[in-house]
Amino acid sequence: MSGHYAIEARSHNILGLWSHNFWVLRHPSGEVMAELHGLATDRMTQRAVAIGTSERHSLRAWHYAVRTYSGEIGVDANLVDQGPYYKDGQYSEVVIAGDFNQIMPRWRAAAKSIPFINELNIDYPPGGVKLVGRTKNSNSMFTSFGDIMGLPRVSFWQVFEPGITNPVLIDDIVDGLQAMSGEVWDHGQQQMDSPPISNHTPIKPPEHQPAPGSGHLGYGAAPAFPNASSGARVYIPFMEYTDEYGVVRRFLAE
Repeated sequence: MSGHYAIEARSHNILGLWSHNFWVLRHPSGEVMAELHGLATDRMTQRAVAIGTSERHSLRAWHYAVRTYSGEIGVDANLVDQGPYYKDGQYSEVVIAGDFNQIMPRWRAAAKSIPFINELNIDYPPGGVKLVGRTKNSNSMFTSFGDIMGLPRVSFWQVFEPGITNPVLIDDIVDGLQAMSGEVWDHGQQQMDSPPISNHTPIKPPEHQPAPGSGHLGYGAAPAFPNASSGARVYIPFMEYTDEYGVVRRFLAE
């Protein structure tokens, strides 16, 4: 897609079998401008680690922008000299391409969602896979970033992608984050033909599901019972929305 900006899905191979999926923003020149990731992150140092191993690690969203292009992108990022995970030969799929005003608002909407996502303080399963229950890991974040950007679900069938079917955000939170970003894009822009799309249903909250785009969105910390061992009060991050009946509801991190 020479001459176009593009958003590309990529698969970072782990030990020849596992896949860490992530998003890449490309300049019309073909150079990598930025990357979006979900990474295991040390809660104490706030540094990303190769893989989470204990309760000390959370799943956090990360935005890396190449210094040369950071001003053009125009949103906060961790500045790097080159894409930290991009490597030649990775499985990849250009999902959408177009001019600046077709592509950049999508990317900025995803990047602006990062502070809200990280407020959820989601646990990272030791080893990247939850043995009991549904896994939320880097691939879950990849799916939610794609949802925020309004892109089709992408899966690389040649590799094992735990967490890909379990996004970190429900549809209504995605709608709210898109609205709060203030970014607007043309939904009739050029998309690549036949991208690999999964058929998985987004996770819904247990209560009544509001109509897409209804109400408002907020976030904060809801008080819970004191911790049994320390006696300290625990606060649970949440995002708040109003359903079509005017009822204020909260979506809490699992």
